[in-house]
Amino acid sequence: MPPKAKITKDDVLKVSFELTKEKGFENLNARNIAEKLGCSTQPIFRIYSNMAELKKELFEYINQYFGQYIMDYPQSKEPFLCMGLAYIDFAKNERNLFKMLCLSDNLDMNSFSELVNQNEHGIILKDISNPENISADKIQTLFMNIWLFTHGVATMISTNSLDIPKEEIELLLQNAFKAFSTLVQTRKEDAND
Repeated sequence: MPPKAKITKDDVLKVSFELTKEKGFENLNARNIAEKLGCSTQPIFRIYSNMAELKKELFEYINQYFGQYIMDYPQSKEPFLCMGLAYIDFAKNERNLFKMLCLSDNLDMNSFSELVNQNEHGIILKDISNPENISADKIQTLFMNIWLFTHGVATMISTNSLDIPKEEIELLLQNAFKAFSTLVQTRKEDAND
């Protein structure tokens, strides 16, 4: 009788990823991972000391997948619009992964400033057109406003509250960007500026 195949960390992560896509993060447990792997739970707990450790690593695995999804999205002249469309597309096509990443307490951030200053967002901030030489603080405010709007649309789509065509989503994002841009440009400078 040939020896049983050894279950690897990569095997456990891939199966956990697939189960999360299919059933949601909240339904992920050692028993259904083991069942899908065709083994007992023992190999899982040989690799991970507990489910919290596995789920933490799975979150990073899914976050990398999300980053690649955004990078692979068809690019246009407007990187910010492209990123928003990719984010909403991810929410629509990968609902359970979106919920795990963006609608759970797994994301470890304490402020909007941390969100704005993430590496991938910093690249987008540089690409936002700045015809009026708006200050860096106002560009960050613009980003935060449009990102919150985009997240709201993505959340509504991921929870099946909203089903609108891509063209309409694109128009919504363009209009929101123009409105927030105008608002930021016309806002009077704070007394401390």
